[in-house]
Amino acid sequence: MTEFDSLSDCSIASAGNSANVWREGDLIVIDRSRGDRLPPICPLSGETASRIVHCLFHKQRGLLAGGATPVEALLDGIRHYFQDVDKLKLAIPMAERLHRRWWLGWCLAGVAGVAAVATILGLWYGQVWINQLPAGPDKQFWRDLGIPLVALGGFALIAVFALISYRIMPMVTQRLQVVDIVEETIWLRGACSEYLAALPERPSTLPDE
Repeated sequence: MTEFDSLSDCSIASAGNSANVWREGDLIVIDRSRGDRLPPICPLSGETASRIVHCLFHKQRGLLAGGATPVEALLDGIRHYFQDVDKLKLAIPMAERLHRRWWLGWCLAGVAGVAAVATILGLWYGQVWINQLPAGPDKQFWRDLGIPLVALGGFALIAVFALISYRIMPMVTQRLQVVDIVEETIWLRGACSEYLAALPERPSTLPDE
């Protein structure tokens, strides 16, 4: 689940003084054991952030590794995601402009969900109604053409709303790709250059790896 709130409710350290986040080359490193507040800069655009979105990051793993069949790999991947995979939830700062797109994307996704339910119910009730019609050309028309057209129109509407939602919504967990997660520390790739430039180098107080 992803939710949002205003950054004005949080006291977030400036980028230069943040002890829990730093850069290593093109990677963001976040150590939640040292704090969970990130600089108020959007890592997707480099703009000043006025919102946050809570995102669950998890380690990726190739599903076709190890010589397994596609079905075995898929089932193993599902089990790996829900049981074994390392996960970390982060509050990611987001610019107001991108947050509006993010919120609109979720609204359109909700419309697609409603359209899916309406289509399924419409097909079910339509079939019940057709079964009650007397035999004749009208019943034959609705059975052979009417129901397929309703199904086609409904699923086309679902696809359009889902596609628009996907295209306009900033996909935080796709833009910021997990490189590694070790306990409370996460390495992310994909932040914009402006965000990386605002972060400090690796703290000298940390032990050498």
